[in-house]
Formats: sequence, C-alpha cells, structure tokens
Amino acid sequence: MPATLRRLAGIGAGLCCVLVAVLSLLPADEMRRTGAGGHLEHLAAYAATACLCRLATCRMRTTTLALCLCGYAGVLELLQQLAPGRSSKVEDFAFSAAGVAIGLVVAAVAQRRLGPG
Repeated sequence: MPATLRRLAGIGAGLCCVLVAVLSLLPADEMRRTGAGGHLEHLAAYAATACLCRLATCRMRTTTLALCLCGYAGVLELLQQLAPGRSSKVEDFAFSAAGVAIGLVVAAVAQRRLGPG
C-alpha cells in the first residue's frame, strides 16, 4: 500500500480512536443518535476504526490488533458506568467486537487490492 495512504489511514485511525472514546463517555443527556440504532452504531464505529488501524499498521499482527481494539472497546464499555445516565452492556461490547472483525476483513481485502507500497 502506498505510504501516503498509510499515513492518511493513520490519521483517520487516531481520530476514530479519540472519537469513539469521546462518544462512548458522553453523559446520556448529551448523546445524539444517528437513528440507525445503538448496536449498528457500535458495529460501524469499530469497523471503521479497525479498518483504518489495520491499513495504518502493516507491521502489527492482525490478532494483536484485534485483541487491542477489543480490549479498548471493553475498557470504554466499562468506563461508561462512570458517565451520568450511561451503563455498560455485554451486547454493546459484542457488536463492537464484531465491528472490529468486519473492519479487519475489509482492510485485508483493501490491502490485497492496493498491493505493496
């Protein structure tokens, strides 16, 4: 994959990681939903984050990245208990983890199509 695309993916991955944390820890009365439903929002957010992280970090093993992102999702899910009006749910974590898996598959397909950089 070209170095410029890898750098852009890195910037996007960093922004996604920060945005996921901010949105995960907002108090309930400050949350704005997309209308797609919470589970789909978790799935999409983590799929995009995982895809960009994979495209940006070609040297990290996929399983290591998956474990890191699932751990991140788990920690954020637990920290939601500290946000006013929020709670943590196992099913939200499951959709986040599924999003990680989907994002990594999409990134693998993209990397094969883009070729080596």
